[in-house]
Amino acid sequence: MADVKRWTWLKRGDLEHAARTAVAAGAPLLIARLLRMPEGYWATIISLIVTQSALGATWTISKQRLAGCAIGVTTGGLLADISGAEHGRV
Repeated sequence: MADVKRWTWLKRGDLEHAARTAVAAGAPLLIARLLRMPEGYWATIISLIVTQSALGATWTISKQRLAGCAIGVTTGGLLADISGAEHGRV
């Protein structure tokens, strides 16, 4: 009976969430390693940042991050073009 009481902190659905998180972290790393990508650990870091418990929260924040990345890439590209920076030359 004492063994059962040890697991009372574990709520229903926690193991399922842990398994999903493990797959969300492991799959990108595996793919990055199979493709021999340098610094493939970033794929895992990004997937953990983007993954949320609820799909609605993930979708909302993903759209915001995508918009932020697009603005950053556009701004960086324009600034590089204006400054004449090309392939590391300034």
